[in-house]
Amino acid sequence: MLHRGRIGGGRKNIGKTGFIRSFTGELVEVADGGRTTKVVPVASLKSTNFLAQLSFFVHEVARYKKDAVINARYVGTVATDAFYVPRYKGRWARGAFDAVESSFEHGLVTCTLANILSARGALVRSDSNHDLYVRRGSGRVGIVFEVETSPDLSHIYNAVGRLFLYSSSGAVSGRKFVVAPRSTSEDIEERLKKLRIKLIRYRITEGRVSFSPEKFLRV
Repeated sequence: MLHRGRIGGGRKNIGKTGFIRSFTGELVEVADGGRTTKVVPVASLKSTNFLAQLSFFVHEVARYKKDAVINARYVGTVATDAFYVPRYKGRWARGAFDAVESSFEHGLVTCTLANILSARGALVRSDSNHDLYVRRGSGRVGIVFEVETSPDLSHIYNAVGRLFLYSSSGAVSGRKFVVAPRSTSEDIEERLKKLRIKLIRYRITEGRVSFSPEKFLRV
């Protein structure tokens, strides 16, 4: 199930462009009348997490509408109850439902992680370079998290590349984490350790995300 993002309903400051930009998960690119367009993944009909995926989409719509109203009142400021600004990226859908499943999973894992960190007092943010990061009192980036929905080495390399590319600017002064599925191999974990990157494994059970080791989420 995909959604074009047209959720405005005639309300001012609420529409497709804003919703597409704010969507927490990964967008899906599909063929549409001879061109490609980005759409929002809602849920996979074949997924055992169908209800959780549908619920996630509904909550994303509600969050966007709430933030849109707040931002309309305070032009040029960030909503005070928004703990981070979601990053989004496209993905090609080639007939299989895996892309939609992965897109949903990325958003769910990222949001759950952000909520846990925020509840523990961390100032959690996101930008075009990283999925999540925690700012220290000095304003510097102290902890960075990259979320990957596949345990494959190529996906882990992608996360590592972003971590080090951003670090080269001197903006990251603290710990680095890759967040990946529970099935990620111990060999990959050992390779990450040599790079001084810690691995956090996640699993989704009945739509709920859990992380291990949990101690890595202390801020």
